[in-house]
Amino acid sequence: MPHRIAIMPLLMLLIVLAGLVITFVALRKRGRTALAVLLVAGVAGIVLLLLVFSLRVGSHSQISGTINRRITEVRSVASLPIWSEGMDGQFTADVYPSLKAAALGLARQTVQDLEPFLSDANTSEAIHVYGEPTEGQGLTQEAIDAFVGRLQESLRPRTLVLVEQAPMNRVAPNAVAIWLQQPRWTAPPALQHAGLAEATGSLKREIRSSTQVGGNSNTRRSGHTVHFMLKPWVDSFSSFVNRQGQRSGRYEVARSYETCTDAAEAREQAMAQACAQVKESISKLNGSLQEALPVDFDVTPQDLETAEIVEDSFAQSFQGTVGKIWRHALLLDCSTDKLVGLRQTKIKQSRRAHLTFARLAGSALGLAFLIFILYIFLNAATKGYYTIALRVAALLVILMLGAVVFFLG
Repeated sequence: MPHRIAIMPLLMLLIVLAGLVITFVALRKRGRTALAVLLVAGVAGIVLLLLVFSLRVGSHSQISGTINRRITEVRSVASLPIWSEGMDGQFTADVYPSLKAAALGLARQTVQDLEPFLSDANTSEAIHVYGEPTEGQGLTQEAIDAFVGRLQESLRPRTLVLVEQAPMNRVAPNAVAIWLQQPRWTAPPALQHAGLAEATGSLKREIRSSTQVGGNSNTRRSGHTVHFMLKPWVDSFSSFVNRQGQRSGRYEVARSYETCTDAAEAREQAMAQACAQVKESISKLNGSLQEALPVDFDVTPQDLETAEIVEDSFAQSFQGTVGKIWRHALLLDCSTDKLVGLRQTKIKQSRRAHLTFARLAGSALGLAFLIFILYIFLNAATKGYYTIALRVAALLVILMLGAVVFFLG
């Protein structure tokens, strides 16, 4: 295909130029009007050809280059700066994909509150953290450990003392106490039943921490709340896959790969990456199935929607220094049956495209034959006086038909 696109416009351009030269020499002495008309028609034909083929070459190169770049994109989260741990450690997110991630974000904000007070020499060296793990949808030990670990890492050399049960109304003077409260739903109660949140992870919850420095009249208090959802595949894909058992090989994650300033752009990037990954997975099936797909087939977001390959999504924004920064992730169900079904759909689309092109080419050949018959008739009617002019005009029309067929095909 690339050789065809590069050579065909040059050949057509040379033919048109040769026709113009012959016409100029033959009609130089037969009147300036006819000569001017033919030259204008020739120049218009050249411009049309250049426009058509520049559009085709440009669109083909852009699509091919974009798809190839996205397919070769390294899928490791560590290789994408927008998904690095530095983003969570530096900026505050509007929502987190898990309770553990929310606890880490909450710890970062708590450290910022404590820093002005810890420089006071009278403040206690020990910091008491109160959090009690519960079963079900409450505070987990994993979240508590993440919260305390981030505090300990940021507040060294001070000592953190974890206490499960805390008297909320008794804090010693100059002491520092932090309460990590139980998560709670932010959605209406009607949406919290029937295990809907556990099944989809689409409902938000929130977790709050409260900080108190001192237990006297100079007590200083602060608190923060962050929101989270139940989408463990975003920040811990390996753990999520291990819990799937026999279905572990069916899932992939597609992520936005550059900094985005709005949610739509981030989703578009993630969807483009998903299309590239699914295309690559389908291409691997060509070796094991009898009927192969064309090499240049494409997978579109509409294809993913029709095949129900996108199983879940997660959108997140951070408040950066100059505005919001967005990123987006998609959970893909790349099970064999869905890939095979989409593959069959693309084969059918390829057949229809080839049939349409064949019909279009047949129609163009028919029109070219009619133009040839018309040329013979007009040439006979004018007794050969305008033979060269008629040939050039017929050639230009046929070349334009060929350009249209080539572009649409």
